[in-house]
Amino acid sequence: MNPTLASLLLAMAGAACAAAAPAPIPIDYLDPQKWHEPARARSPQMAKLNDELRAALRAEDAKRIAAIVAEMRRELGPDVSVPEASIDYVPPPDSRPADVVKLREVWLDDCQRRDGREPWDVARAALKAGRVPSRLRDSQRMAEAYLATAHLLGAEAGASFRERALAGLRYIRSCQAKSGVFGYPYDPKRTDRLGQEAARLVERGTKLGRPMVEGVWIVEDLDTGALQFDNGVCGLAMLEAHALTGEKEFLESAVRAAEWALGRPLVPNWNYNAFSARLLARAYLVTKEQRFLDGARRKFELGVLPGQTETGRWFDPHNARTQYHAILATALADHVELLAAVEAPELATARDAATRAFDNLAAQTLAFGASNAHEMRTLEAFARGTAVLGRHADWDRAATVTLNVLATGTRERILAEVRRLPETIPLGLLQLASSGPR
Repeated sequence: MNPTLASLLLAMAGAACAAAAPAPIPIDYLDPQKWHEPARARSPQMAKLNDELRAALRAEDAKRIAAIVAEMRRELGPDVSVPEASIDYVPPPDSRPADVVKLREVWLDDCQRRDGREPWDVARAALKAGRVPSRLRDSQRMAEAYLATAHLLGAEAGASFRERALAGLRYIRSCQAKSGVFGYPYDPKRTDRLGQEAARLVERGTKLGRPMVEGVWIVEDLDTGALQFDNGVCGLAMLEAHALTGEKEFLESAVRAAEWALGRPLVPNWNYNAFSARLLARAYLVTKEQRFLDGARRKFELGVLPGQTETGRWFDPHNARTQYHAILATALADHVELLAAVEAPELATARDAATRAFDNLAAQTLAFGASNAHEMRTLEAFARGTAVLGRHADWDRAATVTLNVLATGTRERILAEVRRLPETIPLGLLQLASSGPR
């Protein structure tokens, strides 16, 4: 069984008790009526401090990291935790009980439309035609969604979804680079911002004599941290594939991705570090190799937690955005699970940090409505948080608010923009379908 979903289902079955209602969290900096562009983040002093932070992170100097973060927060002043872009809330927050049966029908109908046109099918067709495929994380998200759907439906009804997921997971594994990294698609003809950035990266690395591209994939990020996203989630997917099938090839693939992550330096983008930390944490839980435990703890303690404020939010405008906050909260749940497994003395501190992150995310959603609706990363976050930290009424209510967006015209807007529903929906449905007395 998928280890993440297994722990989620166990928690939802009543193994964990609800926590006491948290104290109100000040979230004025997320109020859409008070949003302003955090211009202080672009000051010359902040640029200087960011360079210093990069050096301190690379040196893994804990005291220096803490001191620079404190200076950065002082420089930001009232712009601490103000997101770099106005948040696209879907107000008003609707926390009435969700129609789980209807929402499941909506999701299954979306899955039906995808049949034969999953990201890995489209990617293979592109490769066969000599075109560049989409990001591997697209296939990873869909494969994970099918695994969650299989659990939602049960063993017999979910069998076809497990098979569809395995097709995607095998495609992902086939794209792994020689170095172990899961790379990012590279199209030298792409002219948008991301394409131009990729071209500059490849050009710079090539001049330095670094192997930058393997086939259609960028396999080196010159220590910017950018490849840690896809590598982290794809490595986690390989661990889940191994748990599902027992095939050693999936575990070998995950270990190679974890070894690549282990060797990458910490960077000033906290969520990049978090992807590698999550992979190393879960790799340890499967392999029990000390190097993965040490690497995960180091990356969490130096590369993720220092950026978190007392409110539970991260201080910098980029990671203050809802989708990145959700990614970081999800990672902290993995941190708690890891520390609990080894009975680490810092477990209580990590549990508090994770709970504050989830409480903040819930408070934002309940106050202003669902956000980042085309991805709904909050559903993944609350599902993972519940699995590790137990049931919390506000987390359930926030998941309900997010899912209820699908019962409004927002669903049509999402489909018009991205032609698919968010892949995290079945995780939210699993959470709400099992809701009961707390």
